[in-house]
Amino acid sequence: KLNLWKRVIMLIDYLKYIGIAIILFLIQKTFIPLISIQMITPDLPILLVIYIGVRRGQITGLIFGFLFGLLIDIFSSTFLGLSALSYLIAGFIAGYFYDENRPKEILQSYFYIFVMFLVIIISNLIYYTIFIQGNNDLPYGYLLLKFVLGSSLYTLIFGVIFMFTLSKRIVKSVNEV
Repeated sequence: KLNLWKRVIMLIDYLKYIGIAIILFLIQKTFIPLISIQMITPDLPILLVIYIGVRRGQITGLIFGFLFGLLIDIFSSTFLGLSALSYLIAGFIAGYFYDENRPKEILQSYFYIFVMFLVIIISNLIYYTIFIQGNNDLPYGYLLLKFVLGSSLYTLIFGVIFMFTLSKRIVKSVNEV
């Protein structure tokens, strides 16, 4: 019975993740462009991918990263599969920091901020390295610095805000499982 109960709770969590991903996707496509700074925007869905990777492990992070990235690719005019690839890798890397025995401590620590920044930087580096290929108007280094570092820092600000404002809910949901 315990094993079945854990599976039911996991399924409910996965459905919550999908619902949150859809909400974040809608916010990303409607409101986030309004707070763009010189074409740099925060990437809210990747924050959920990182959370899932740290909370559930590499395989789950990889799967949800791919699915969320594919959702973004389908509804945007960029290369099909580019967001899926960068989110897949982000979820997998975030999963390296999964610790079944200490989820609360990791998700509430300053170390989690480092994890978010590291994963966001790697994901953006993959995404923008491929995305800006063939753009000869501006120096490659400038584009990478502007978009990779700029977008990563902007996203991290939102990640830190979410971390501190939602930390009580996260701890409650972690303790329930």
